Amino acid sequence: MKLLKKNAIIAIIVIVGIIVYGIYYFMSLTTTMDKAVLNKLNQTGVTLQIIRLPLTTDSVPSKEVNITDQNQISNVFKYMSSLKLKKISNFKKLDATSEYDVFIYSKDNQKILFRVAFLSDKYVYVYDKNNKETIQNYSITSDFDFKSFSDMLEQSLNSQ
Repeated sequence: MKLLKKNAIIAIIVIVGIIVYGIYYFMSLTTTMDKAVLNKLNQTGVTLQIIRLPLTTDSVPSKEVNITDQNQISNVFKYMSSLKLKKISNFKKLDATSEYDVFIYSKDNQKILFRVAFLSDKYVYVYDKNNKETIQNYSITSDFDFKSFSDMLEQSLNSQ
């Protein structure tokens, strides 16, 4: 009888441990752009470099612009902050329609802090210099008006 109770207690502990680990694992798959990038920044202490990279040879040419104006930086971050993300191991390159890279640099020493690459309205990846130089792929799970976002980036690219 004592052996049965002991085995039951061990089984319950193991099951609870598996459940807790499962909850932690699935919660760690989802995040927001705020948690992944924006909350780790002093937004007044950064500059941006936006680069448009064509994915095909017949698309628009590459172009880049440096943004130091705080209002423009805030607009870019405002679009980004609404994103809800889910970690993925890989994305389908065929689903990428264009690529806008947003490099975030420190104003103090001009060192890169983050690179956020928008591949489409479905995919984004984040390079985090301060977190062991990791690259994390995400699928965008929230409504994201990629067209408006890319139009705003294009306006910045064409204004300078």
